[in-house]
Amino acid sequence: MSPTGAFSDFCIAIFVLSVLLNGLLAYAVWQRSKRIGNYRFFTYAFVAIDVIYSMTMAILAPYFIVSPGILSFFPTSPFWKNYLFIWIGFYLWWSSFSGVLMLITLSFLYRYALLCSKRIISFFDKRFNILILSVFVVVFVSLWATDCILLMFNYSPGLREKMQKQLSPEFDIDFLTVTYTGFDLSTCNVTLTLIGLAYVMVLMYAMIGVTIYCAISINKAIGSGAISAKSKILHRKSLKMLIAQALIPTLFLYITPFINSFGIFISAFPSILPR
Repeated sequence: MSPTGAFSDFCIAIFVLSVLLNGLLAYAVWQRSKRIGNYRFFTYAFVAIDVIYSMTMAILAPYFIVSPGILSFFPTSPFWKNYLFIWIGFYLWWSSFSGVLMLITLSFLYRYALLCSKRIISFFDKRFNILILSVFVVVFVSLWATDCILLMFNYSPGLREKMQKQLSPEFDIDFLTVTYTGFDLSTCNVTLTLIGLAYVMVLMYAMIGVTIYCAISINKAIGSGAISAKSKILHRKSLKMLIAQALIPTLFLYITPFINSFGIFISAFPSILPR
C-alpha cells in the first residue's frame, strides 16, 4: 500500500472513531441536559463540528506543500477525481477549522458571563438568541471558508504544472486536473491573497484575544471573595475543563500549520530525488 493510501485509510478510521466517541459524548450530555443547562448547546456544536472536520479529513486526506512564496493543499484520497465532492470537502474543512476556534471563544465568553456579566448571560438564557448566534456562527465560518478558497488561494498560473512535474510521480495524482487550493506569490493576485490572509489573521487573533481576556477575568473572579468556597471549586474545575478543551485543537489543529507556514519564507519547493 502506498503512503497516501495508508494515510487515506487512517483518515477514514479517524472519522469512524470520531463518530463513535462524539456520539457517546452527545448522549451523555443529553442525559444530563437539565443539570448542564444551555451550555449543552456548545457541546452539541463541538460534537457536530468535530464530526464534520473528521469527515472532511476522510473525504480529502489532505496533504500540503509549503515553500518560498508557495502554499498548496491537495487531496490524496480515492475521491480526488470527484470535483464537486472535493470542493464541498474543502469548504467544510476550512469552515470547521474556524468553527472550532469560534466555539472555544464563545465557551469562554459564556463562562465569563456567568461570573462577571449578568447582561451577557441574559443573552444566552434565551433560546431565540441562541438560534441567532448559531446562524451568525454558520455565516461566519462560511465566509471564512469562502475567503480562504476564493481570495487567499486565488488562481496562480503555472502552479499546477510545477506540482505536476515535481510531485505527481510521488503521489500518483494528476495535478493538472486535481481540485486543490493554493497560491504561488510569483504568479497569483498578491493583493487578493494579502486581503484574504489579513481577514483570516485579524479575526483569528481577535478571537484568541477575547478568549485570553475571558480566561484571565474568570480566574480573577474565582480568586475574589465575591463567591462561596463551593462555587469557587466548581468554577475552577470548569475553567480547567475549558482550558483543556482549548488546548487540544490548539496543539493538534492550529500550531502545526502555523509552524509549517514559515516554510513559505525559508524552505525549498519539494522535489523528487532520483532513485
